[in-house]
Amino acid sequence: MGIFVGILCGPLIALSAPPPPKANSNVEITKHRLIYMFNKPGSVMVTVAIGEYESGARGTVEEMGFDRRRHRRPFGVSKAQFDKMSATLTSSGAEKYTGPEATGGFDFANYYMFSTGKQFYAVPKSKASPGLASLAAKLEAYAK
Repeated sequence: MGIFVGILCGPLIALSAPPPPKANSNVEITKHRLIYMFNKPGSVMVTVAIGEYESGARGTVEEMGFDRRRHRRPFGVSKAQFDKMSATLTSSGAEKYTGPEATGGFDFANYYMFSTGKQFYAVPKSKASPGLASLAAKLEAYAK
Protein backbone atom coordinates (compact mmCIF):
# COMPACT_ATOMS: atom_id res chain seq x y z
CA MET A 1 0.00 0.00 0.00
CA GLY A 2 2.81 2.43 0.86
CA ILE A 3 4.44 1.99 -2.54
CA PHE A 4 1.09 2.45 -4.30
CA VAL A 5 0.35 5.67 -2.41
CA GLY A 6 3.91 6.82 -3.14
CA ILE A 7 3.31 6.23 -6.83
CA LEU A 8 0.10 8.23 -6.66
CA CYS A 9 1.59 11.07 -4.65
CA GLY A 10 4.55 11.56 -7.00
CA PRO A 11 2.74 13.62 -9.66
CA LEU A 12 0.86 15.61 -7.04
CA ILE A 13 4.00 16.49 -5.12
CA ALA A 14 5.82 17.38 -8.33
CA LEU A 15 3.01 19.68 -9.44
CA SER A 16 2.19 21.20 -6.08
CA ALA A 17 5.64 21.93 -4.72
CA PRO A 18 8.09 23.02 -7.42
CA PRO A 19 11.62 23.71 -6.26
CA PRO A 20 12.54 27.36 -5.90
CA PRO A 21 14.27 28.73 -8.99
CA LYS A 22 17.95 29.52 -8.89
CA ALA A 23 19.15 33.08 -9.28
CA ASN A 24 19.05 34.22 -12.90
CA SER A 25 16.82 31.27 -13.75
CA ASN A 26 14.40 31.38 -16.67
CA VAL A 27 11.95 29.17 -14.79
CA GLU A 28 8.53 30.78 -14.62
CA ILE A 29 6.80 30.36 -11.25
CA THR A 30 3.03 30.12 -10.90
CA LYS A 31 1.16 32.85 -9.08
CA HIS A 32 -1.79 30.52 -8.45
CA ARG A 33 -2.59 26.96 -9.40
CA LEU A 34 -5.44 24.51 -9.42
CA ILE A 35 -4.86 20.77 -9.49
CA TYR A 36 -7.49 18.05 -9.88
CA MET A 37 -6.81 14.30 -9.67
CA PHE A 38 -9.03 11.44 -10.76
CA ASN A 39 -9.04 7.93 -12.23
CA LYS A 40 -9.78 7.13 -15.84
CA PRO A 41 -9.99 3.65 -17.39
CA GLY A 42 -6.48 2.55 -18.38
CA SER A 43 -4.75 4.93 -15.96
CA VAL A 44 -3.83 4.74 -12.31
CA MET A 45 -4.26 8.48 -11.97
CA VAL A 46 -4.87 11.55 -14.10
CA THR A 47 -3.74 14.97 -12.91
CA VAL A 48 -5.05 18.14 -14.51
CA ALA A 49 -3.04 21.17 -13.41
CA ILE A 50 -3.67 24.76 -14.40
CA GLY A 51 -1.34 27.53 -13.37
CA GLU A 52 -1.40 31.29 -13.67
CA TYR A 53 1.94 32.65 -14.82
CA GLU A 54 3.19 36.12 -15.71
CA SER A 55 2.78 35.09 -19.36
CA GLY A 56 -0.80 33.86 -18.82
CA ALA A 57 -2.67 30.77 -17.68
CA ARG A 58 -1.91 27.33 -19.09
CA GLY A 59 -2.60 23.75 -18.19
CA THR A 60 -1.14 20.27 -18.30
CA VAL A 61 -2.75 16.84 -18.27
CA GLU A 62 -0.56 14.07 -16.90
CA GLU A 63 -1.71 10.47 -17.08
CA MET A 64 0.11 7.72 -15.27
CA GLY A 65 -0.61 4.25 -16.59
CA PHE A 66 -0.47 0.95 -14.77
CA ASP A 67 2.96 0.49 -16.38
CA ARG A 68 4.06 3.57 -14.33
CA ARG A 69 4.77 5.52 -17.51
CA ARG A 70 3.67 9.11 -17.51
CA HIS A 71 2.16 10.85 -20.48
CA ARG A 72 2.00 14.62 -20.31
CA ARG A 73 0.39 17.11 -22.65
CA PRO A 74 -0.24 20.83 -22.40
CA PHE A 75 -3.49 22.63 -23.14
CA GLY A 76 -4.52 26.25 -23.36
CA VAL A 77 -6.81 28.05 -20.96
CA SER A 78 -7.59 31.75 -20.66
CA LYS A 79 -6.97 33.73 -17.50
CA ALA A 80 -10.73 34.39 -17.28
CA GLN A 81 -11.45 30.63 -17.40
CA PHE A 82 -8.80 29.96 -14.77
CA ASP A 83 -10.13 32.72 -12.51
CA LYS A 84 -13.67 31.30 -12.80
CA MET A 85 -12.46 27.77 -11.96
CA SER A 86 -10.48 29.02 -8.98
CA ALA A 87 -13.45 31.04 -7.72
CA THR A 88 -15.70 27.98 -8.07
CA LEU A 89 -13.37 25.92 -5.89
CA THR A 90 -13.11 28.73 -3.34
CA SER A 91 -16.88 29.24 -3.11
CA SER A 92 -17.84 25.54 -3.22
CA GLY A 93 -17.49 24.77 0.47
CA ALA A 94 -14.43 22.60 -0.20
CA GLU A 95 -12.60 24.28 2.70
CA LYS A 96 -14.64 22.01 5.01
CA TYR A 97 -12.68 19.05 3.64
CA THR A 98 -9.04 20.03 4.20
CA GLY A 99 -6.29 18.98 6.56
CA PRO A 100 -4.17 15.86 6.92
CA GLU A 101 -7.17 13.61 6.23
CA ALA A 102 -7.80 15.42 2.95
CA THR A 103 -6.31 12.68 0.83
CA GLY A 104 -9.55 10.74 1.05
CA GLY A 105 -7.29 7.71 0.98
CA PHE A 106 -6.99 8.53 -2.73
CA ASP A 107 -10.49 7.15 -3.12
CA PHE A 108 -11.23 8.73 -6.49
CA ALA A 109 -14.52 6.86 -6.82
CA ASN A 110 -16.03 8.63 -3.81
CA TYR A 111 -14.06 11.90 -3.51
CA TYR A 112 -13.24 14.90 -5.66
CA MET A 113 -9.52 15.47 -5.10
CA PHE A 114 -8.25 19.02 -5.55
CA SER A 115 -5.17 20.99 -4.58
CA THR A 116 -4.16 24.61 -4.88
CA GLY A 117 -0.52 23.73 -4.31
CA LYS A 118 -0.84 24.95 -0.73
CA GLN A 119 -3.97 23.13 0.37
CA PHE A 120 -5.44 19.69 -0.37
CA TYR A 121 -9.18 19.09 -0.62
CA ALA A 122 -10.89 15.69 -0.54
CA VAL A 123 -14.57 16.45 -0.98
CA PRO A 124 -16.98 13.53 -0.68
CA LYS A 125 -18.91 13.36 -3.96
CA SER A 126 -22.09 12.83 -1.96
CA LYS A 127 -21.58 16.20 -0.23
CA ALA A 128 -20.14 18.23 -3.12
CA SER A 129 -21.90 21.34 -4.31
CA PRO A 130 -23.25 21.31 -7.89
CA GLY A 131 -20.62 23.92 -8.79
CA LEU A 132 -17.78 21.71 -7.58
CA ALA A 133 -19.16 18.68 -9.45
CA SER A 134 -19.38 20.83 -12.59
CA LEU A 135 -15.80 22.05 -12.10
CA ALA A 136 -14.59 18.45 -11.79
CA ALA A 137 -16.41 17.51 -15.03
CA LYS A 138 -14.85 20.49 -16.86
CA LEU A 139 -11.37 19.53 -15.69
CA GLU A 140 -11.92 15.87 -16.62
CA ALA A 141 -12.90 17.00 -20.12
CA TYR A 142 -9.35 18.32 -20.66
CA ALA A 143 -8.11 14.73 -20.30
CA LYS A 144 -10.32 13.30 -23.06
